Amino acid sequence: MVTQVKPQFSKTRDSIYDRESLIRCSTGELFGDGFARLPAPPLLMLDSVSCLNPFGGKYNRGYAEGNKDIQACDWIFKSHFTDSPLMPGSLLLESIWQLAGVYVAHFGYKGQCRVINSGEAEFQREIVPGDECCELHVNTHVKRIKRVGGTTILIADGQAWFEGKSVCECREMRLCFSLKQKDCV
Repeated sequence: MVTQVKPQFSKTRDSIYDRESLIRCSTGELFGDGFARLPAPPLLMLDSVSCLNPFGGKYNRGYAEGNKDIQACDWIFKSHFTDSPLMPGSLLLESIWQLAGVYVAHFGYKGQCRVINSGEAEFQREIVPGDECCELHVNTHVKRIKRVGGTTILIADGQAWFEGKSVCECREMRLCFSLKQKDCV
């Protein structure tokens, strides 16, 4: 088991990117042509990005932090097990992957983003409707960014936190950024 490093999420820190900016990322307007895009709502799994640090994180190679209002995910709870609703683990991972995509685009790496390996994922607890807290916090710790021809590969770990506790971890995830989609397969 990996030692968990509890992030210090700031409730007073201004967002680098707010929800409107992230929605603009889904249309290609935020970073411009050739850069990664996020999914449009309702699959946009970030409401804000509050930290992008190229030298931070547990590996000192980059760190990102973002948030998602879970109350806005009511559509998920209505359809993901109507008799026993919970947040799908795949969407917890998706929020981490989206944050990693924003990190790479923010620092100028071009290309469409594709997850090529989700790494080792572990889920510690479920998020269900009615939980007291309503904000999911996610972070990404960059291990390495490597260039192979016109392709960029991000290797990182990520976590999702809810009510002050880790709910999901992924280690050694790999995202590919390339101007040619076939280069990421």
